[in-house]
Formats: sequence, C-alpha cells, structure tokens
Amino acid sequence: MQGSRSRLVDQALLHRGLIVLESPLGFDADGFRSELERAAAERQRRVGTLVDPDELEPNLEPDLGIIEAPLSAGLRGWRDTVIERHRADRATLVVLPTGVSGDVLAEEPLPTLLVDGHRLRLSTTDVLTRAEADGLPVTEGIADLIVGLGSGWPAWAGACLHVFETDTVAAAIETITAAPFRRRTVRAHLHRFTERQRFLLAQLAHFGSFSDAAAVAVGGLGFAETVLAHAPGVYRDPSGLFRFVTPVEVELTSEFELDAHTAQAIAPVLIADGQLLPACQILIAGGLSEIAAGLLESLPGRVVDLCNQRELVAVLRVLQPFVQRFPGLGLKQARAHGNLAEIQASVESCQQVIVDTSTPELLRLEASIELLLYRHRTIGQAEAAVEIAALREAAEQAGGPLPTRLREIEAQILGQAPDNRTVQAAADRFVEVAAEWEFQQERLRAAKTLRGLAAGPLNHLGQYRQAQDRLAHAARLAISQGFDYGVTLGLKCRFDALCGDLDAFDQSISQAQVVIAESGISWLDGQLQWATALAAGWRRHLAAVERAFRNARHMLGPVYEGDSGVVLNAEMAIVFATLGDTERARRCLVEVESRADQNRMEFAFADVIVTARSGDLDGALHRWAMLDAGDSVPADRRWRIELELLSAGWAGDGVPTIDEVETEAKRLGLGSLLPRLAPERFSGTGLGVPGVSITTFGRFAVSRAGVGDTPMSAQVGDLVKLLVVHDGRATVEQICDSLWPDVDQRVGLRRLKNLLAKARNSLGHEALVRGPDTLSFGDGVATDLDEFVRATNDSIARRRADPLGSRRAAIAALDIYQGHLLPDDLYHDSINRRRLEVRAHANDLLAYLSAGDPPHAPWMASTRTRVLAADPAAV
Repeated sequence: MQGSRSRLVDQALLHRGLIVLESPLGFDADGFRSELERAAAERQRRVGTLVDPDELEPNLEPDLGIIEAPLSAGLRGWRDTVIERHRADRATLVVLPTGVSGDVLAEEPLPTLLVDGHRLRLSTTDVLTRAEADGLPVTEGIADLIVGLGSGWPAWAGACLHVFETDTVAAAIETITAAPFRRRTVRAHLHRFTERQRFLLAQLAHFGSFSDAAAVAVGGLGFAETVLAHAPGVYRDPSGLFRFVTPVEVELTSEFELDAHTAQAIAPVLIADGQLLPACQILIAGGLSEIAAGLLESLPGRVVDLCNQRELVAVLRVLQPFVQRFPGLGLKQARAHGNLAEIQASVESCQQVIVDTSTPELLRLEASIELLLYRHRTIGQAEAAVEIAALREAAEQAGGPLPTRLREIEAQILGQAPDNRTVQAAADRFVEVAAEWEFQQERLRAAKTLRGLAAGPLNHLGQYRQAQDRLAHAARLAISQGFDYGVTLGLKCRFDALCGDLDAFDQSISQAQVVIAESGISWLDGQLQWATALAAGWRRHLAAVERAFRNARHMLGPVYEGDSGVVLNAEMAIVFATLGDTERARRCLVEVESRADQNRMEFAFADVIVTARSGDLDGALHRWAMLDAGDSVPADRRWRIELELLSAGWAGDGVPTIDEVETEAKRLGLGSLLPRLAPERFSGTGLGVPGVSITTFGRFAVSRAGVGDTPMSAQVGDLVKLLVVHDGRATVEQICDSLWPDVDQRVGLRRLKNLLAKARNSLGHEALVRGPDTLSFGDGVATDLDEFVRATNDSIARRRADPLGSRRAAIAALDIYQGHLLPDDLYHDSINRRRLEVRAHANDLLAYLSAGDPPHAPWMASTRTRVLAADPAAV
C-alpha cells in the first residue's frame, strides 16, 4: 500500500510541467526532493540542476530539471525555460526558500503542481515505510499513533522514530505520548523565536485555523510575512487557511492564554472571513461572552444558517445564561435545532421565548409563528387553521417579513392535506411565497420555500421533473456553500434520481458531498445515501442499492422514525421490486407496516407495485381499488400504477391503454423512465427521438436520423432556436413573450398549441415535451451547443488536476465551434446574449491553449479565425 508521500512522489514523476516545492520549517522538503530524485533515477530518468536561465539548449536535456536558486534570476526569469521544457514533455522542479509562496508561479500558463506543507505531511503508511527502512519495531497501530499525535508533521515523526532506536517499544510509546517529549520536540523548533513572537503565534494557535488577514490583525504585516512564514509546523490546509500541527498548537496555547484584546481585535476579521462561530468561540474564550451573545442575536437568520449547525447549538448552549438579556438567541436556537431535525428542542426553545416576560412583543409574535411551524403536524389541520387566523392579523400589523413567513407556514400545513386540490393550492402558495422572499432579497428564505414546495406538494403530486427544476433554482439562490446549499443539493439529488436523470444526479451529489461533509449533520448524509440508492437502482446495481439503503436508515437517525422512514422504505421497496427482488421489497414494507399511517398513500402505492411485480395481479388490483376508492391518488401519479398493472396483464373495459400511460409519463417529463420500468413494452418501439440533431454554430439546421436538413416553417425554427439557447427547456410564458410579445396571454397560449402541433409534425411527436408550464426537448434531441458546453465545463474542471484531459476537452469544444452561434439571428435579445456568452467561453479556451501547449499551427490558425471573426450582430 502506498503512503501519501509515495503517491505524491509518483504524481510528481508523472507531472509534465512545473513542480513548486516550498520548504516550510519541519516539513522535510529536502527529504521529499531526495525521494523524488531517487525515484527518478530508478526509472532511468535523467536528473539535472539548472543554473543559468539563458542556456536554453542545455536546460532542455534533463528529464527532471531542478532550479536551485530561482530568486537569483528572478522567478519570471525562468519563465521561458520552464515553458520550453513543458513543450518538450519534461518536468521542472523549483525549490523555494521558506517564506516564499509557490503561488507566485501558480498563474504561469502551464500545469503547476504545488508541494507545500499540507502535501508534505506523512500518513501512517509513510511512517511504516520509514520505520521498516531503518529496521525499527513499529507496528501499524504505533505508526497511526505517531501520525495522530503529530498531525503528520515529518519533524515529529522523525523525533518519535529516533526514540525507537534507543528504547524498547513499550518505553518508546510511553515517551512519545508524554507531555515532556512533546515540549522538547516542539521547543527544539521554537527556541529561535523571542517570547513576544511566541506570544503572537500562540494567539493565532488559539483560533485553530486562521487567514492571512487574521495573522496581520494579530501581529502586523511584518510578523505575518517573516515570523509566521518561518514558524514550525504551520501549513495551509486545502481551504487556504493556516493551521499549526497538533503538538505545536498544544505547546503554544498551553504557554500563553488567549488575550481578551486579541480576541476582540480578531473577531471582526474572522466574521469577514465567513467564520462566525470561530469568532464567537474566541470571544467566549477571551471572557467576552456577552459580546458574543449580542453578536449572534444581531445577525440575520440567513447568516446563522451558513454555520455548522451542530457547532452553533454548542455555542448557544454556552450562551444560555444571556438569553434573558438577548431573547433573540432563543429563536436562533429554535432555528438551529430545526435545521438538525430536532423538532422537540425547537418547540421548547420557542415556548421559552414566548413565556419569558422580558421578550419584546414583536419577538414573541415571531416565536409564536415559528412554534406553529414546528408543531403543526401534531395538532391537526383544523386547530392549525384556527392558530393561523389568530396570528394573521397580528403579523399583518407588524409588517416586515412576518406576513410572508406566516403564508409560508400556511402553505406547509396545506401541503399535508389529504385532498389533492388543497395540496395543489399549497403548491401555488409556495410559489407565491418564494417570489415574495426573492423580492425582499431573502434569497435563502426563498430557497427554503422552494425546498418545502418540492419535498411537500410536488413530491406528493408526483410532479418530480418540476420539483427538480425548482430545486435547481433554489440551489442557485443558496449558492453560498452553507447549510441551505447543502440541504438543497441533497434534496435535488433525490429528485434527480427519481427522474432517472443520472447525469444531473452525479453532478449534484459531487457538489452536495463537499458541502454536507462540513455541516456535521448526519441526517443530511442520510438524504444523500437515500438518493444514491435510487440512482443505483436505475443502474441496476443491487448490491449498491442495499448498501446505500442500509446507510440511509442508519444516518437518518430520528428522522427515520417519522414519515421520512415510511417514504424511504416505500421507495426502496419499489426499487427492489423493479430489480426483481420482490422478497426484499416486501421486507421493506413489513419493516414500517406498523407506522404506515404516517404516510398511508406512499406505503399503499408501493404495496400495489410490489404485489404486481410479485405476479399477483388480482391482489394488486384489489389493493389499487382500495387505494383509489378515497380519491386520494393524485392524477399525475396514476400512470405509474397503471404501467405496472398493464405490464402484469391488466385488461378489460375502461382500462387505459399503454399509449395513454406513455403520453402521461411524457407530459410529466418522465418518458425516459418507461424503457427501464417496462423494457418488454418499450424496447425498440421508437420511444424517444433517435437521430434528431440540431446545428447552431455557423448555421442553423435540424436533421433526423442523419438524413439531410429537415424542412420546417420559420416559426417552428424560431421555437427550436429559443429552446436551444435556454438549454433545451423554457417556460410557456418565456416562449409566448418571445414569439408574440404584443398579444394577450390567452392568444399566445392558443398560438403556441398550434405551433407545437406543427413542430411535432416536422421533428416527430417525442421531440418536444409539454409540461404544466414548460416546453422542453425530448430525450433524443441533441444540440451542438449542449456538446460545446459539456466539453467547455470539462476542460475548466480539469485544469489543475488533469491538464492533459483539460487540453483534450478544450480542443474538442473548439472543434464544435464552427462559427458564431446562430449567426443569422441578429435582432433577438436572448440569442445575442447567449452568443456573446458562448463566444467568451471560446475565447477563454483559445487563450488557454495558446498560453500552454498549443496544438499544431494550422489547426490553431483556422480555429482562431473562427473564434475571433467579427460578430455579425455587432457589425
């Protein structure tokens, strides 16, 4: 097994570009260089030192060229050398002295691998490798202990291994875990610093992680650039913040306590860096708890939502004695518990605010509204309606955001109604409230409202594609990489999977995992596992479904005991049944049968499908009749049951046809699921739109099955172009406003209906899918603009980690760019905006290739001509 250091050496040997080696104190940069040179020699690669930047020919000879003293010629003086070596497929190692950042060269137009303190840290495997080379009796457990105590600090590991050369194993372990050994090892590196310098380093060590601005605030610019740069065991973590390794941090913080003046000076810097909770923790540690309480109370809820909610609850618990003086803290506490799905704790926090006699009336009203949100499921629809009526007048008189908040809660309560019309009314209310929040610049509130819309009414009604779109918008509103963004992406992952949109799922979950990992909230991880199980079902990976389902149940915690657990088991039962494991599907339902009343429809829905998949058509029909008797099944979900019953052999008078089921699925944007759910009925039936290709670069053309250009009317062409520049999906309102800007909406809708019929005659019925308020391309429609966007995004994403893949993707994107986007449409605002946007991306790709390792000259010349040609709309 390779350690992190071995992998880094291998990565450096494979790198073709610039390797920047920083040498922070205690991080064994010389050791890494020796390992790299030794590994290069073992692979018969020539290693040489580069001395004079003007001797270009000799500098191209070594496979690995090392620049010893780049500062003597100036970092920029070596630019031509490293670029020419990169073009000759050779790597260059630049060794920088301590305190000089390798970021100086990071913007050079060639792939750069930065080897800094963070990357030079050792893993357990690295320590084992060193111990084995020296013949030392170190086991994996001992190596893990050494790394853990020293946070992978090479100087620490070296000191520990030195003890093993002279002591028995037991004595060595006792020595390295004792405080005196830590102090001796750290002081050996700290002895060169004055007491004042150690005091300033200790103030920073109290913060855990800190930014450059924090270092300047504590000790000034000179301290940050000289003393801190040479401090032992300090490194930048992947987020760009500084940290001390554990032994150095412990020694510094035990020698000097946190100074209150420092805490007060650094708190604004931490808040500016987006580190609200560390700022509060520092104020508390500095004896300034009252200031911390006032700070938290004064901040808007949307700011508090960006914190790690578990850590926030811990901070609020410490500040509990100040709640009477700062009653708004109680609401912050209720909100944090609500984000953690700890509903009872939220209820108690709201009640405490309400009964406290010192609470201002406006704050008491806000707490009453929040309390209704947290307990509405336990008091019933009628009682909730009475409470809403009582609060409405007071909220309207108070003004501000409270009336909107009350309407949002009312929408949530309506969304729990058994009547489908009421649920649809709740969906409409949610949309209105989200628009109100956006108008009030409450973007995170709007995102939360859209999440409520998707998870509640749209999920119940079966309008999964619409929920997916709403959540995509919610993610854009909550893009601040905080709690709301993670929750939104986690929920979007589930709807991506429900829609069978696996490309969108892969993209959503890769972003969600990064954000949710920082939140410290287990039930959010459970949501991701839930979505992963659904996606694995479409990929027919039964073992992956079982693993993700098991993880979801465990991670959801208390959330699993509510209706979410019933919905999870119901959806998993359908997945297992679809994969042919009906026995496992039935066990999923039996597991939650005793509490199925928490979501009777989802449970009964899955029961019908599992019974039909088991081959019991009569039993499935009986269950379906019972479920359908109360008119509780939304119209947009009926196609799914009908598909299963028809596949099981359902026939007779009044039974829907398979064509009607197909039409319903396509109307909801779910037509692509049909071949997966019923392959015996839809395989090879022409489902989708095979061979429909739309060309937009340099000219506009549509072809079907690769046979010439498809003739169409000008208006059909305008409709297709409009959908293309809106990424294949536009709202009905957008289309009508664009095509017929001067007509009444009813007239526009009538015209659109006629135009849609003409377009389907030209392109095929499945080429265009009409939703409740959207029009989109079918699954089989391909556009060169989509291909260009995918290749461009791929190139940008790979620039640091995979330069060769980035270069290939950039070339592929520019090959697609055969001229400006829709060059004949000069007076259309949407097309002109998209044309400028696409052209800017093409310019960026061209500059990237030109500055790095350009392809052969003829290709570059023709591509440059296409990209830089005058935009016809600007002439």
